Amino acid sequence: MLKYTYHRKPKGYMTSCTCTDSKRTEYKYMLNFVSHILCYYIEKISVIGIDPAMLWHVKLDPECLPPIEASDLLSYLVLDTSYYTAQQFKAFKSLQAYNQMVSGFITCVQEKVIAGKYVVLAKVRHSQRMIDPPIPIWVIASQEGTIISAHCMGCKAGFGETRSHVASVLFNIEAWTRINGKMACTQVKCTWLLPTYVNKVPYTRARDINFKSAKKLKEEMDLKIDAVGDNQSKPPAPARNIKTSNMSVRPLDEDEMNAQLKKLNDLTVKPVILSLFKPYSENFISRSQHIVTIPDLYDPSFFNLSYPDLLKQCFEVNLDLNASELCAIKADTRKQFKGNLFFRHRAGRIGASVSWAVAHSNPMQPSQSLIKSPCYPHLFKVTSKAITHGKKYEKTAVETYVSLMSQTHKDFQVKYCGMIVDKEHPWLHATPDFMASCSCCSDGCGEVKCPYGTKNGDFENYISKTTSCLKKCRLSIRDSDDYYSDAQSDSNDDLQITKVCHGNIDKTASLGNLTQAEYAIIESPNGWLDCTVIQEAYILLKQVNPMIKGFQRTTLGPARNSDVVTSEFVQILHTGNHHWVCASSVSCLPGTVNLYDSLFHDIIANEVGEQLKDLMANNLTGINIVPVKQQGNGSDCGVFSIAFGTCIVCGRDPGIVTFDLPQMRPHLSQCLKTGLLSPFPQI
Repeated sequence: MLKYTYHRKPKGYMTSCTCTDSKRTEYKYMLNFVSHILCYYIEKISVIGIDPAMLWHVKLDPECLPPIEASDLLSYLVLDTSYYTAQQFKAFKSLQAYNQMVSGFITCVQEKVIAGKYVVLAKVRHSQRMIDPPIPIWVIASQEGTIISAHCMGCKAGFGETRSHVASVLFNIEAWTRINGKMACTQVKCTWLLPTYVNKVPYTRARDINFKSAKKLKEEMDLKIDAVGDNQSKPPAPARNIKTSNMSVRPLDEDEMNAQLKKLNDLTVKPVILSLFKPYSENFISRSQHIVTIPDLYDPSFFNLSYPDLLKQCFEVNLDLNASELCAIKADTRKQFKGNLFFRHRAGRIGASVSWAVAHSNPMQPSQSLIKSPCYPHLFKVTSKAITHGKKYEKTAVETYVSLMSQTHKDFQVKYCGMIVDKEHPWLHATPDFMASCSCCSDGCGEVKCPYGTKNGDFENYISKTTSCLKKCRLSIRDSDDYYSDAQSDSNDDLQITKVCHGNIDKTASLGNLTQAEYAIIESPNGWLDCTVIQEAYILLKQVNPMIKGFQRTTLGPARNSDVVTSEFVQILHTGNHHWVCASSVSCLPGTVNLYDSLFHDIIANEVGEQLKDLMANNLTGINIVPVKQQGNGSDCGVFSIAFGTCIVCGRDPGIVTFDLPQMRPHLSQCLKTGLLSPFPQI
């Protein structure tokens, strides 16, 4: 037998552990852990004296589960302390794991009492990879239902104590407890209330698919469970045998199909099925998608030019847009900040909101924030309480304005509009909140300003403040306020913006300029790689396989300013949470991308999906999570992403590679110094 000797200490402290082995195959799962993780794992299972992972071949009882209640579930997932980190779990996200339970992803739930404790075994299907085998889960609970510990055997790092798979099993047990708590022991079991296990997800007709959300399914299941106690005297109604209709439907001929499509196209809200048929599919493509924007004019050959030479090149740039292109931009940006095209066409153009600041700025020493705001509008957005307040009440303000103006103006109406680019000065734009018109006063535009400091509509007190944008004695904007310049620009009154510096946008990182300090970060075990190091690795990756595209500067993704790629690519993405991942379309089906994440937690960051959509011009149809070697700390993500990219350009599958962790950073540093990237060391 396998013998362990360890010194028990409080949670979170290192534990010394020695091991002798005569039957290593029986303990294969535990032996995958590193030494200190193994000792913590042994401490978890010491309350029952046996590893629950060894009980899968033992006959257990599926009808006698621990009485776990909602309070026990909350106490464990949120308030309990981890054996490994000595910190509270605070796994609030896992409280939404009921979606796996109501979706029928749980099977083989069974129990055995060992040493006075309930040991529950279960299996949970992957939510992203349906063809993979279910993940084994075990839970140890007391006789009263208190959850002592739990473990997900699908977690490679060994820390799977509160993963969504564990939480989904706990939700299943909690539902079982409520069902059996409402029944006498002689009554028929109501196991039919729990979702049936989904063995596979076959293709089926849309009319046969249940599109209810997991939250709605959970509410319906709770109502059924609550109704059990009220209907104990009534036996459950037998399931109805619904016969499938054998009536055949004649396919539509071409003329009938065209007639149906025309009726659908006449609807106010266009059904998405029209996107599959020409010529209706053209209506789903943004007309301004392929209009050249100012950031697209960047040329890497200008990177090393002197400032005077760069200005000469900038003055030769032609930004002219024809009438149809101006209309397309205006129509496609009607949603303003809610759409990506708004930020794409706004980048590099001076808007009305910053016109006053630009006109009063020194072009020889402009403010850095003033440069970044127009060049990267999506990345440098203002999210203050005042801005949030304005967005929240903007629609209410417009509706109130329409109601008041309609009383004194004939045929008054308001239309929301998009970005208006000046035809004579295409580097200028204005984005009024709405366009107004009436029979008596012709057309006009409006800006909504919701002063955050004005409480309960007390404008008299607000006007008296020095920070007020309004004139005293009347509700009109002061000429010296930024709001006045904003409104004047929108209304197309004469406005001369002078001393504007023509420039270009840097879309690449510095090449070959790594300093000794950056090499020290690369070689440090806790060093986190920045975009400069990633860009330097890009240069070497392109040298290995020039046929693979991508390798665009990592700061372009968050700004939604990536160049569209139509062939196989490799791109390292920043998720927005101090984490790097590697994405690639090499050997993928059209529209799909493989994601290689060295710190994956069952959730794909929304930022990753948005960057990939921008990179692929919204042609992204799916993201495949490839199981890869996981990092052992919180700073190796950049090194792993470069290692994954190296495998791909060298024709290797990162999913089957086990890297030699201690040698990864020295290898990367040496490759960057020599200018030649080679595959990372493997075990």
